[in-house]
Amino acid sequence: MDASIKVIFENPEFLVISKPANLLTHSPSTGISNSSAKGGSALGGQFFWLRQISRRETISNENPESKILNPESSTLVDWLKQRYPGILSVGDDPEIRPGIVHRLDKETSGVMIVAKTQEAFEILKNIFKNREIKKTYLALVLGKMNKNFGEINLAIAKAKTSTKRTTRVRPGQKNSEARTLWRLLKTFKDKNGNFFSLLELEPKTGRTHQIRVHLAAIGHPVLGDYLYGRKTTKSFRNDLPRIFLHAKSLEFRYGDTDYAFEAETPKELTGFLSSLVEISE
Repeated sequence: MDASIKVIFENPEFLVISKPANLLTHSPSTGISNSSAKGGSALGGQFFWLRQISRRETISNENPESKILNPESSTLVDWLKQRYPGILSVGDDPEIRPGIVHRLDKETSGVMIVAKTQEAFEILKNIFKNREIKKTYLALVLGKMNKNFGEINLAIAKAKTSTKRTTRVRPGQKNSEARTLWRLLKTFKDKNGNFFSLLELEPKTGRTHQIRVHLAAIGHPVLGDYLYGRKTTKSFRNDLPRIFLHAKSLEFRYGDTDYAFEAETPKELTGFLSSLVEISE
């Protein structure tokens, strides 16, 4: 599995990277959840798949000028401190998470943005807070979807006896609104007759483990998710070394420019897909 951090883009204000799977954003000893910051998207409405945006700058980590750097430490923050010492004073809590505007689960790979200045941090923080950013994910789930697109609108709460999240909200229990749009890209079948669906997802809110919880709740857990789909996905452990969840792209407006950044799907995920047979309905 490719464990390198790829720099997709950077300017004097912010840095965009592709985070590998199984890398913490920052140390769990801080007690802060390693999940995405709150925020959905005010861009795109129901038509959430990628499309052309006028006057935008589009960057992919397939860009030959992208820098490939191998992390020498245990978290993304450690890596940032080593290579971008100028961010050590940036953020709401720079001693713990300098420059970090949003987070991905440890198990999830994909595109992330890091502020390089305090001014950029405040601007980006408000973009996420006001849901003026579009986040697109790829997930391979178990089973066949019964339609081509849809919306999951289920509140999420902390599970009673663990650190997991659940959509089974008890009366009076504190919970958070959570919405996820999804679109079916392809359907696959393996040699044992198991069906899989490749989905493109856009979380409209940013709750902890939102996509994973929502997909498990509708009976289609993410392949390789041993927290929310352990009983149904453990048989694929030898063929897929990680969860099949990838933060594919971010789209947002910064100043007068519309940006769209895309992180290439990791080889261990595309390799697993190549072992399956695509089927048409």
